[in-house]
Amino acid sequence: MAERLIGSVVPGTQSSHQVGQRAYLCFCASHNITRPLPPTHGVLMGFVCHEADYVSKSYGAIKSYLPGVRHLCKLTGASTAAFKNEQLELVMRSIRRDCPSTKRPKRLAITVPLMSDMLGLLNPERYEHAVLWTSLTIAVYGLLRAGEMTYKDEFSSILRRSDITWSDDYFIIHLRASKTDVFREGVDIYIHRNGSFSCPYAAMRALWEASPKQELHAPVLQDADGNPYKYTDFHAGIKGLAVGLKLDPTQFGTHSCRIGGATTLAMLGYPTHVLMTLGRWKSDCYLRYLRLSVEDFAGFSKAMASSAKLPYFGKLDLTRASALNFESLRSEYNLQA
Repeated sequence: MAERLIGSVVPGTQSSHQVGQRAYLCFCASHNITRPLPPTHGVLMGFVCHEADYVSKSYGAIKSYLPGVRHLCKLTGASTAAFKNEQLELVMRSIRRDCPSTKRPKRLAITVPLMSDMLGLLNPERYEHAVLWTSLTIAVYGLLRAGEMTYKDEFSSILRRSDITWSDDYFIIHLRASKTDVFREGVDIYIHRNGSFSCPYAAMRALWEASPKQELHAPVLQDADGNPYKYTDFHAGIKGLAVGLKLDPTQFGTHSCRIGGATTLAMLGYPTHVLMTLGRWKSDCYLRYLRLSVEDFAGFSKAMASSAKLPYFGKLDLTRASALNFESLRSEYNLQA
């Protein structure tokens, strides 16, 4: 039964919860609180104030600690009533104002037009360049998170060759686990051939045949030694390309690919529900019940490839994209609808 209770949340969330639980128990031990559970609202207020005023933690960090302590209460059967206290909410509001979270630079999008410039810095004949390029193309066209296809840590679900199904004009990536797939039901991502310079089908096929390990259990993305392609290598590769193009590397990262795929589709005028379905975003969850055919996915891929004719809007985001005159863009650059 204990294993079932612990397994109620995914390993990544468990790890996050444990950070908050350790901080809370250390606070209780250092303040001679002999009964840390169930916590009173006074103890919780003392804990968050201590973390803000003496440990110099940001609001974001402290906010992430409380769910961990709350989950510890649930695991042990202790009451969680103290977490709903209005005074605790007021204290957290004060901490939010006085101890703001550090904001990292806003990520810019790697759109299909920018990929054209990046390809000019790569030599696909070199294996390390080929795996970087393939990772870029499938991440942009598939709106994939880097953690869904690269090795990040011990909790990573490695994408294996057995998870790929090939067809004449597309291949399917079966994600056995992903960030929003809490119950590990799995999801299929369709990646189509589009005949462009950035064709993800062509890039994946070439890498597939050149990979050092060909066994079904081998990783889809491998380094030159056949080991899983690391998240850190993908991250460094993207920043290196940004430097090569004289762009600010702090504004580009692995998530720039997912942002870029969504931004490219927005530039082409695709509606919000299409972006949310393709990107598997959870907000407005009813949109997940929409059904897109194989032909729909093929159309998206070809339209994204045609966007290479567009100029590169370095700071374009989805809110700005909605204000573009899509009809004039299509007419000016002869894009597919």
